[in-house]
Amino acid sequence: MDLLLYVHVDADHFVITTTAQETIMDVIQRSEAAYASLFRTKPPLTIDAIKNDAGCFLPASLAVGQILHNGAHVSVVVNASSPQTGATVPLDCTIPRLFATWKQWQLYFAQALCAIAQRNDELSKETITRFEVVSHLSSLCSSTNGQILHLTLDCVERWLLVIAVDESTILFAQLLVTKHVLASAPLLARVLQLVDVFARSSREAQLSLIAHDMNTRLIDISATCPHVTSIVEPIVATLHALSMRQRRAPASSSSMTTTFPPPMAIQELLYCMHGKQRHSQDVATQQLVHLSESQEKWQGAVKGADAAFFAELLHVTTMAYAPGDTLSEALVTRVLQAMTNVISFQPQTLVVQDPNAIDALVTIGHQSTFAAPLRQQAAIILQHVVERQGHLGYSNVAGLVGLLQSTDPLAQAVGAAALLAALDGKAKVNPSNTHEAVLYEMCSCHVPALVDALYASAVPTRVAVLQVLNVLLQEEDVRQLVVVDLGCIPAFVSIFLDMKDVEGQRQAVKALSKIALSSRDRHHEVASAMEYVVSRSAFTDSVVAFYLDLIVPPTAIHAS
Repeated sequence: MDLLLYVHVDADHFVITTTAQETIMDVIQRSEAAYASLFRTKPPLTIDAIKNDAGCFLPASLAVGQILHNGAHVSVVVNASSPQTGATVPLDCTIPRLFATWKQWQLYFAQALCAIAQRNDELSKETITRFEVVSHLSSLCSSTNGQILHLTLDCVERWLLVIAVDESTILFAQLLVTKHVLASAPLLARVLQLVDVFARSSREAQLSLIAHDMNTRLIDISATCPHVTSIVEPIVATLHALSMRQRRAPASSSSMTTTFPPPMAIQELLYCMHGKQRHSQDVATQQLVHLSESQEKWQGAVKGADAAFFAELLHVTTMAYAPGDTLSEALVTRVLQAMTNVISFQPQTLVVQDPNAIDALVTIGHQSTFAAPLRQQAAIILQHVVERQGHLGYSNVAGLVGLLQSTDPLAQAVGAAALLAALDGKAKVNPSNTHEAVLYEMCSCHVPALVDALYASAVPTRVAVLQVLNVLLQEEDVRQLVVVDLGCIPAFVSIFLDMKDVEGQRQAVKALSKIALSSRDRHHEVASAMEYVVSRSAFTDSVVAFYLDLIVPPTAIHAS
């Protein structure tokens, strides 16, 4: 059964419970813990021995039930010589007591520091520095006791702007690798909140955090502890915003000796872009443009992973795009600007290869929800891809036709070239089926759009559209649509006559010959449309002459 003992410490007394089987050493340890818990404003005790109410020393190894009764009074002996009992205290009893006593002292010291910190206004910075408060806080930060850590953080919070900047940074670095802090969600969140406050407090604080590579540590923590991501993101953005401000500042004699923060590392940039903090994305894209302004900086940061890097950025920015939202437009603009910058100094590199990334560029290039400058930038990048590999590696016909229907001549040219490449089976998306799939969709849906594109302003675009139509005219459904529903024979004749480019003439007359040879009635219709307007002597190209001969014999065409 449990026994109640009345323990007396000088003028203080308290009650503890024990059992008959426990030893006097157990009573000593329990008394030390109880005293530290009850009398928090007093230093913890280190009890050397216990005496009964008759003043006799009780051996530490003696069982409680052998010498004490329920309700007995005992007195503690502190800092006295051990009684000559002839009994030796076992080491396995001394060690637990030693560690328990140290934890009680830590708790007492943390409580004392908090009491001092609450009177912070009465202390000068010199006083805090003289007593090396940071070294004491650092020792408390190593504790595995949650109560001690919370008290320590209370002190850090109150003295945050008084402690030297570098010492605060070192303290935070220590806390962010402490196993007990990382294992406790509330403790970790509180430490990160203090880091955020510290980072916003001054430029010196930000430089100190950067110098200690705090961003890398924060990103690692965010990856393993997703619940603190919302706290980490603004800290990372704040630190990199300093870098942008420094680079925008005018050069001066004093600033020449200042060490600027390094550009944002690629993994940090992607971290900020994937975050939910708009400020983080804003800073990250500004850093992106800065990196892309120099070939040396860019290649040093990206190390050849341009296509994968830009694919990720396009995915993030286009998914978050909202028409009319200034920041989301700015994010897309900066990503496209960085891509065009990279193209300018390394034109041999494909800045985008992933079909989904190209899909994003095609969407930007033809949808009216994107501003005209964005559509133009997207067209420039797509043109570079077409020029480098001859195709877009992509077979979204509706998107390519959308480019063709754009009012921007460059977008029209890209759309026509990409459609022609897709019909040739060059696209990388399932090459064996690309031709058939594209041909089917073009024949089913997009022939009228192609006919409209025959009047594009750029001659190469018109020629490419004619080449596409010549592929489609192999199908009877398309010929029926072109001749009967759209009535395109006079238009083809007109284009044939207006075309100054030889390749354009060849493609136009080839289209007319395909229509003419498909049936007797169409042959007559084409021949009638050409009879009085086509002068054979005006066309010296042998290929053009060959197709003209297929449509009507030489004697049937009016000679000028």
